[in-house]
Amino acid sequence: MAKRAVPQLPEQIIAGYAHDRNVIEAVRNGVNVLIWFSIDLVHGAVQRGPKNLDSMRATVRALHREGYAELIHLICIGGWNEPHIDTAACSAEEYYRRWKAWNETVVADAEALPHGFHGFDWDLEGHDDPKSPRNVFSRECLDYMGEISRLTKADGLIVSMAPAQSYLDPEISTFSRRLDYTDPDWEQSIPGLNFAYHGRNCYAYLIAKYGVETFDFVTIQVYEGYSRTLYRIRFDGKKGSEALLQLVESLVAPWSIKFSDDPECGLPDQAVRIPASKVVIGLANAWAGGGDGRFLLVQPDEVEKAYKACIATQVPVRGFAFWNIAEEGRDGLWLSKSLAAFMNTNQSQ
Repeated sequence: MAKRAVPQLPEQIIAGYAHDRNVIEAVRNGVNVLIWFSIDLVHGAVQRGPKNLDSMRATVRALHREGYAELIHLICIGGWNEPHIDTAACSAEEYYRRWKAWNETVVADAEALPHGFHGFDWDLEGHDDPKSPRNVFSRECLDYMGEISRLTKADGLIVSMAPAQSYLDPEISTFSRRLDYTDPDWEQSIPGLNFAYHGRNCYAYLIAKYGVETFDFVTIQVYEGYSRTLYRIRFDGKKGSEALLQLVESLVAPWSIKFSDDPECGLPDQAVRIPASKVVIGLANAWAGGGDGRFLLVQPDEVEKAYKACIATQVPVRGFAFWNIAEEGRDGLWLSKSLAAFMNTNQSQ
């Protein structure tokens, strides 16, 4: 079967997670990859989906008419609290076949998305309820993610992943499929915190078993609750730019992972790395600036410094992604515009 022709990923990515607000303005500002939220693969079918497909299609058509024909549209799979893949329902191959049929019939729009989304973004995560089974990845679920990714790539579509920072963490060598760990540094620095929602390199299984080449880009969510990058800024005294550069330098250098910590995973201990050309830094916009301080908001000037420092140290990242477009403009911050200003990615119409 011939591969499907899709627009090429931009050399410099500015990706935004999209619901139904601010999408056109964000693209005008410089977003060149839209990741629409979100679907689940359960009961042998595609479930949920963008809230209003008709509204999404109308937005895509409007963008197409404005000249954004090369804009990338991906669909997110998963999200916080959302179910992991129901592996008892059917095979990975059958899930892919059904996703593809849904994409090409339910989603497809003759004017702007003739074959549906250009691919998808893995965003399977944990759950608020500490007792939820969604706070552990089954090996079968991880293998379904890998197999579906390979089939998608073989069809010429785009595959990305967006692990929380602790799910793909070059500063530790431990491995687990559980997502209910506390972080020792945070717990020591804030007595009584007991934030038990971190992972230990669970997404590294996908890199090790299915190859980093299976994934077009990897977005590391530094806005994970009580993330390691936030700790580096708050307690180690690093500037936002310094902490982001440290993260990138750690990701691109091989780090050893003890997959033998979990004998059921069946992988030998080995090193993994993410090439700089696939590294995307996952940021928050202004929604992360308040509350109890568990989420990281890196100001645009520090993001710019990090971006330029990565280039200067010869580890130029592929770009940035942010959660989420609906919050653009809050407190006067349009992250899409700030990123495009120093990345020179404003799209010509």
